Amino acid sequence: MKKLKIYSLLLLAIFFISSCSEDSLSGTSVIKDPQTKSNEFDEWILNNYIEVYNIDFKYRMEDIESDMNYNLVPADYHNSIIMANLVRYLCLETYDKITGSTEFIRTYFPKIVALIGSPAYRNNGTMVLGTAEGGRKITLYNINLMDMNNVSQLNSWYF
Repeated sequence: MKKLKIYSLLLLAIFFISSCSEDSLSGTSVIKDPQTKSNEFDEWILNNYIEVYNIDFKYRMEDIESDMNYNLVPADYHNSIIMANLVRYLCLETYDKITGSTEFIRTYFPKIVALIGSPAYRNNGTMVLGTAEGGRKITLYNINLMDMNNVSQLNSWYF
């Protein structure tokens, strides 16, 4: 018992001696943003969405942009290209023709369009195919199962 008290006091003394030392903190952060290489589609998005309409088209899944209540998968690259063209042609350019300029879309359209590969299934068996969050972001789900040759599917899921 006496040895236990001595060891305890010794450990306590070592703890106090080591805890009083000065630590110097580095000015660089250990948290780094993931680095992805830019590809042709990223350049196309920059030229056709960001510069023209001030809209960020997110086809790479970012956890901060997805709903954590669902089990979701990223969108397929090729289907993302198709959907980017469809949204631009059927939505953005249509308003450009009606209004005569891109200012209407730049002012009133949500600033983020995000693509998710799978549908978001609710616990009652229904699935979410799209959400619009307070005029800031539009999320389109189920991109991976999109079939360009099935017009009725495109109309019921997206249009």
